[in-house]
Order: sequence, then structure tokens, then C-alpha cells
Amino acid sequence: MPHELWNAETRVGFGVGKASASATDALLLTVLQDVFSRLSTIVGGYYLGTSLYPEAKTYRLLADVLFEGSTLLNTLSPLLATIHLPFFIPLFGSGPFPQLRIAALCLSAAMGALCGVSAGGSKSALTLHFASPIGGKGDVGEISAKDGSKETVLSLLGMLRTGILWTSYRSEALGLRNGQAIPNLTPQYVATRERIFQHASTLRDVFTDKIMGHCTIGTALSSLLSNSGPSFHTHFNETLKCFQNEKYVLCFDPSYIASRNGPPQLHICLKQDHTPLDQLKGWVHALELARTCTTRNTDDPAALIAASYRGLNDGFRRFIEHVRNLGWDMQEGALMTGTPSAVLVSVRATSGDRQDPLENRKNM
Repeated sequence: MPHELWNAETRVGFGVGKASASATDALLLTVLQDVFSRLSTIVGGYYLGTSLYPEAKTYRLLADVLFEGSTLLNTLSPLLATIHLPFFIPLFGSGPFPQLRIAALCLSAAMGALCGVSAGGSKSALTLHFASPIGGKGDVGEISAKDGSKETVLSLLGMLRTGILWTSYRSEALGLRNGQAIPNLTPQYVATRERIFQHASTLRDVFTDKIMGHCTIGTALSSLLSNSGPSFHTHFNETLKCFQNEKYVLCFDPSYIASRNGPPQLHICLKQDHTPLDQLKGWVHALELARTCTTRNTDDPAALIAASYRGLNDGFRRFIEHVRNLGWDMQEGALMTGTPSAVLVSVRATSGDRQDPLENRKNM
């Protein structure tokens, strides 16, 4: 194609899809992709923003997956325009279905935008981690200045050895405590045992690697009460007595109390002026409660919570001192991914035909 840079064949090569396509169609498709990209950036920043710091390694790997998926869809998009559907679709008929290519390109733009959100936030969290050694103080500016050359070297090494991604994930020992780090103690041990795509609510036994239950931190108490039955209200006032001097309330999910099927479903409701240590204590209490459910014969929820609370109070202070000596940063609130839907300002039990704790909610 001498002396011709933008003829019909070149458009086909760039993925326009057919020789009769015009530059106007390509422009409209570009605008549509840009709309999906910008909307995905806004939505991704809203829903993922507070989760990028505590789960930096997870979202850094997710960014690579999203980038590869976006590239794959862009590459296959010309082929999708030639696919013949074996059935009839109203308004589109049968035969070639070029709308598949448009949908693929829009999805590719959305995945690329989410990749930018995940990669940018997790990269900043990792940069802060590298600039915050256990002893002394690092320099964020120096790390940022050298980051470009470092990424170039890593890209070259990644082309030569595809296994470098898995090695980098396993070798990075963050000094932040998330839900998987609670029972594992040392940051180095966490780096070899934590699961990159495990759900944040999973309670797992570190010794047997079995799932003991699930716990949601930051739940609004009013949402539990609105979906609860008489069995939940019967035991809840007794449960509140355990947490009069705590900044959290741990309780069973109403559906679990009604059915008692499967592993326990737990909720941690945070009180006003709670600290990262209160979040940590609530999560450790949830682990202890899930373990207690497997060893105790009683089915009384209040008795199970009280028994696990007694075991927690006996050793929690020593546990905190021990993990601090191992190098964990206990001042960072990296346990809860996101913000609580509500915090408890005041909770009091009332007597009557049906005992309900009254909750004043402070929406976050």
C-alpha cells in the first residue's frame, strides 16, 4: 500500500471490521469506549478505593489480570465481528453479529480503566510500604524517582521468565495485618500462606486450612434486627452484656441462628470512636468464636459468645505485645476493607414483650 496510510485495508487491519466502514463510525466507537472507560474509573474508585491499601498485593495482581484481559479483547475484536449466530435475534436477525465486537471493545475499555485504578492505588500502597522500614525512615521521593527504571528492568525480566509474578507475590511480606494475617503471626509466614483471591470475610483455621466460618466487619446493627426472628432477640440482650466496655459488638447472623446449617455467619458492629485495635480485637474474637462453635456442645448463641470472650480477654494483651515485637504495624487500620455502613452511637436494651436494643446510627 504505497503512498496510502489510511485506506480501507488499513482500517480493516486496525480492527474497524469491514472495508465499508467510515471514519465517523470509528470516531463514534472511540467516544463510546471513552464513556465506558470514564464511568468504570468513577465506579471503580468509589467501590475499590478503601480496599486498595489493606489488600495491595491482591489488587496489584488483579490489575495485571485486567490488563491482559483488556489486551486479549482488543486483539480478538475483529474476529468477533465475523461470528455467525446459529439462532435468530429480534431487531438483529441472524448471520454476522458485529455488535459483539462493539461490546467487546467497551468491555475492554472498562477493564483497562479498572486496571488503572487497581494498579495506581496498590502501587502507591506498596511504595509507602517500601519507604517505611521497621527501623528508621525511608524516602518516598527517592523510590518514586527510581520507579521508572525499576519497572523497565522488571518488564525485561518478566519477558524472560514468566514465573516472576508468582515469586514477587510470595516474596513480598507486608507489615500490615489483614484478615488472613491475624493467626499467622510473622509477616514472612503470612507471605507464604495468605491467599491472594480469598474473600475478605473468610475465617480460616491456620493449622488445618479449613474454613471455620465467615465474618463481616462494619455491619449496621439495624439491618440485622430488621431481618431477625424471635430466636435472635431472645439471646441478643444477653450478648450485649459482654460488650459494655468494648468498642464493638459481635453477633451471629439471624439466618444462621434460625437454621444452624453450615459454618457460622458472624457480624462485627463497630461503636463510635473505635480504633484499629478494636477492629483487630473484634476479628480475633470472631476467630475464637468460630473455633468455639466446633468444640462446644451448647447451641446457645449467648453462651458461645461469652465463652469465646473469656478466652479472648485472657490472652489478647499478650498477643498484641507479641505481634508488635514480630514487626507488625498495629496503628494502621488495614483490617477492614472499606468503611462501616454505620457505627453505634448508643445501644440500650428495653424490657417488654419483645426486647429490642435501640440503636442510633451514624452513617459513614
